[in-house]
Amino acid sequence: MVFVPKRPSKEKVQASYKTIYLNDDVIAKLEEMAKEYDLSFNAVVVSMILHCLELDEGEN
Repeated sequence: MVFVPKRPSKEKVQASYKTIYLNDDVIAKLEEMAKEYDLSFNAVVVSMILHCLELDEGEN
């Protein structure tokens, strides 16, 4: 199954800042995906995290 990032909702949600450290190769791949789908880097990362959390919930 190929992951396709989702465009973020226009709805305002409460959010907080967190700092994460990623391998430069991972950052390059995420930036490439963001460009391909015309999304921000943050939108791609958030979409991936939410997708993984949904998969995890489906397994439990």
